[in-house]
Amino acid sequence: MKPTNYEMTDDTVTQEKWQWQEPGTAWKGAALYHVTLTVPDSRSVLGKIITPEGDPAKACVVRTPLGDAVVDCLMSIPQHHPEVQVLHFCLMPDHLHAVLYVRRFMTRGVGTLVRGFWQAVKKLGRACSASPMVSSFMSPNGIREKLKEESRQLQDFAATLRGRMGDESYYRLLPLFTEMPFIRPMSRYSQLPNTIRYIDMNPQRLATKRLKPSFFRVQKDVVIGSRSYDGVGNVALLMEERRHCACAAHHGGAGCVWRHSAVAQLQKLLCIDGTQRDGDGVAVYLAR
Repeated sequence: MKPTNYEMTDDTVTQEKWQWQEPGTAWKGAALYHVTLTVPDSRSVLGKIITPEGDPAKACVVRTPLGDAVVDCLMSIPQHHPEVQVLHFCLMPDHLHAVLYVRRFMTRGVGTLVRGFWQAVKKLGRACSASPMVSSFMSPNGIREKLKEESRQLQDFAATLRGRMGDESYYRLLPLFTEMPFIRPMSRYSQLPNTIRYIDMNPQRLATKRLKPSFFRVQKDVVIGSRSYDGVGNVALLMEERRHCACAAHHGGAGCVWRHSAVAQLQKLLCIDGTQRDGDGVAVYLAR
């Protein structure tokens, strides 16, 4: 994950609603786009998630040379399209999230831009399929100098592969990235902070899912007050809140009133379907 400067740099764009939806400028005018590139079958060929100290909040991704080369392709977009700025991105083991800011009208539109990016990463995928170093190109490497060296080797190999193989043999190679990246336009500027937060939380969510799989399984008969629920998420948070309340009451703590009120409000909300957020960013969903 490598956040970039996502400050708006073009003072001419001040509208709250973006031009991608305006007649005559659809997908071509000034706008923000959330782009997602995926690897079919969720193959972890772009990197490896690591979780220092077993803490999901510290999770990060160590890139493979292929993943690093894909990021290089993404960051080169402004060289070919000066009207576009890469605001933010996050590389995951099997996909890539990016936020693109189109600062002014584009002649061909964002679809053409993303398709060009897709063709570039497909070249990298075919090069990995044909290279005798395929295992190295898809292995995580935490040593930056070696990672960059192998990434450049892959990009150089990809640049000349088609000419050396010929079209017929070249297009038989597995491109790896077989699906066109998904493009989601943001209808309002106010969506940007939430989108960036969602992107940044990707490593933490994956680490939580792997370290605490029970958070993602249905737990039966969760008892809250006099009711019983089925739940998904960190249900222990609900129990912890009640424990603190009981402890404060026993010691005459002033915090008990607030905590009792919070628990009572939660129990009231649970008369219908409800959602609570835990500290690991995992929703607790309870149904009657």
